[in-house]
Amino acid sequence: MGLLGIYRRIDEAQRQWITASPFRCPSGCGECCRTFEPAILEVEALLLASWIVCSGTVLHPYPADRTGCVYHNASSAYQCPVYPARPLICRLFAFSGDRGKNNIIRYKPCKYMQQVEHRTMEEPELQWRYHTLPPVMADLAREADFLLPDSAGDTIPLREALPPALDKIRFLLHLRGYTASGLPKDPDDDAPLFPQVS
Repeated sequence: MGLLGIYRRIDEAQRQWITASPFRCPSGCGECCRTFEPAILEVEALLLASWIVCSGTVLHPYPADRTGCVYHNASSAYQCPVYPARPLICRLFAFSGDRGKNNIIRYKPCKYMQQVEHRTMEEPELQWRYHTLPPVMADLAREADFLLPDSAGDTIPLREALPPALDKIRFLLHLRGYTASGLPKDPDDDAPLFPQVS
């Protein structure tokens, strides 16, 4: 199963958790994006870069001193121009649990959620109240780690991870005969892909 499969499982687990529980992000909140820059795995950066290139999404330069997610945009859908390809941490934030003592699943609502108790609840209470459990962030991140074992566990801030990933994807597309615009390379152009060594 690849990263998209993990993302689909996250979406399904979250749908179940959100349906069964009272926890909801306030409409138009985006506080997690304004104050936090995600650190992502290389495999996530590559998938995000692929989506950006294939969708034709244009990301505008961001100020070097900007805090929070460099792609946060309060005027775009979900406040995120890359929402369909967003990384694990962004998918899981506010609707995932962690593991406490004895490997017990815990959940604490985001402080911006309204009309809920802001305290940590453990697995027995969560099962009793909601008859389901939230997805566990560390478990899903561990699965994603195995997709690129050489960089397993290594996370890089989004602003640093995405540019080299975009370069890799564009290079691979070039090798396959696609131009930077995503259009097939001119079949009559017989220029070599690599410079000739003499």
